[in-house]
Amino acid sequence: MKGGRQDRQTAGAFLGRGTAGLLILVLAVTALLPFAVMISTSLMDEFEVFRQPPALLPADPRWENYRNALTAFPFQRFFANSLLFSTVVVFGQVATAATAGYAFARLKFPGRDRIFGATLGMLMVPVVVILIPRFLLINALGWVDTLHGLVVTELVSVWGIFLLRQAFQSREAVDCRDLADRVHLLMDVQRRQPRRPLTDIGDAVAELLADVIERACH
Repeated sequence: MKGGRQDRQTAGAFLGRGTAGLLILVLAVTALLPFAVMISTSLMDEFEVFRQPPALLPADPRWENYRNALTAFPFQRFFANSLLFSTVVVFGQVATAATAGYAFARLKFPGRDRIFGATLGMLMVPVVVILIPRFLLINALGWVDTLHGLVVTELVSVWGIFLLRQAFQSREAVDCRDLADRVHLLMDVQRRQPRRPLTDIGDAVAELLADVIERACH
């Protein structure tokens, strides 16, 4: 009896693992199939792409398609602009969020809480509402169609300020006499928080910029 029960349990476990593996395999193929079709299509000529019924593999792979695509536009310049823009904005938002968050959490000055409340109120303003004011401001400065015109409007993150302010408030009171003490407190907050706020801000900004760049390329 005991041996038969163990055999049934072993068979059931094997069947469960096999079913799970088959399901994972089906999901993996489903996820990878669009990429395989995309690569196959990229190696076809303009007539083979629209052939009916569609071909799964190119009859004569045209590797020069990649060279032609990369030389049709100055993609190196596009990539360099995107990298520079993303890097400056990520570091800019981390820097402004850290300094403003520290000020709202640890410094005492008149109207601090009201200013912080007004800052949080900006989260309720839809982005589309400030598009025209942003453009008018950049246009007045003569920065239209410039890289710094794109960067300067993205250097402050209200969400990042809120996140860092809460992180600073969660730490015990520390007497920060100079800049070194404040930097040490910032690193302590980054190291001891369950979710690292500086990393979260950087990741969120990078993902947002990647989405914006991807939408702009379509």
